[in-house]
Amino acid sequence: MANKSKKTAIRHPIDTLRVKFWYSEIEKRTGCLNAYQLDKHFGTDSIWHHYKNGEHMPRKLVDLIDAEHSGTASLLNNPLWDVLKLCDQEEENIKISTEKFDPEIILILTPNLQKVIDLSKPLPNFSNNIGHKLMNQYSLSALAALLVYWLNSQLHNRIEDAQLEVRYMFKILIMIAAEMTYDDKMIVELYRVFRTMVFEKTNWGYRRFDMDDGLFSMSCIVFGGFLLYEVKKRNAPVNSYEEMCKIEKLTLGLDFPICVNIFLNANWYAGPPTEEQLAALNNEHLMWLWSWLHFYGYSVDPVTRGNIWKNLVEQKSKDPIGFRLKVDSVRSSMVDSKEFFEQYHSFL
Repeated sequence: MANKSKKTAIRHPIDTLRVKFWYSEIEKRTGCLNAYQLDKHFGTDSIWHHYKNGEHMPRKLVDLIDAEHSGTASLLNNPLWDVLKLCDQEEENIKISTEKFDPEIILILTPNLQKVIDLSKPLPNFSNNIGHKLMNQYSLSALAALLVYWLNSQLHNRIEDAQLEVRYMFKILIMIAAEMTYDDKMIVELYRVFRTMVFEKTNWGYRRFDMDDGLFSMSCIVFGGFLLYEVKKRNAPVNSYEEMCKIEKLTLGLDFPICVNIFLNANWYAGPPTEEQLAALNNEHLMWLWSWLHFYGYSVDPVTRGNIWKNLVEQKSKDPIGFRLKVDSVRSSMVDSKEFFEQYHSFL
């Protein structure tokens, strides 16, 4: 392989993340542990540290490596990176090429196979049916398609659509992380971008998105541990969203969309939440808390699960404020698996 590769200095933070993703994938494919080993492996002259840090955009080297490690070029050129760059633009006349999207995603995104999507024109209303189809892919391209819908919803003030799109984006990020397809650190970096550029910019009314990187990581660990347990028990991989839902329905008695969900809190922008708003938040937090306790203790018998639900409902009814403190305590403990385990057993 040639000693030098044409390099282009990176100016956009999304391109930095994009190259770091590509680098981590190649490190995993080759079994190399650092940039020095990659230089030795490919016969290059001290260039890989630039890619590790996302400082330069590789050019000619990309196709040469893809010939040996198929799919690495498509990762670097995934449409997600281009669409993410549009999130900090304020122009309304945004057009997105569908050229880089997978054929399956194009059919979902634009059934009439448009080559360019004009975001100044409203897309068909987003629905759970569209969301489920994209979740079946649970890929970076599926995230990009959801992001296209979200940008369109933001431009046309479709608040409920944008909220629903965020929920699906979050679930896909969890699923990708649980499958351990990509490096954990890269997934957390990607989540951080989505959190700051998309999730926190979404209009949640009197609520706000309230899941930091630590809570996301722990959510991935708990969900990933459940999946790993089930895959080993069944001695077969989980190949689709429907199959994942079926496993969770049989094992947990819960639907996947309920189990893996975002956490919202009152934003207090217009003062404290009303009693009605607080009650609605407590109901959301009740389901969130019970579902994660359910996930974490999937081997607990159904009677005990029912008792946990009963106890939580009683706590919420008798002492709404105390219940919220309990939720916050458990949520904070999720960044530490040992502490969360202790919190979990306090409900048994």
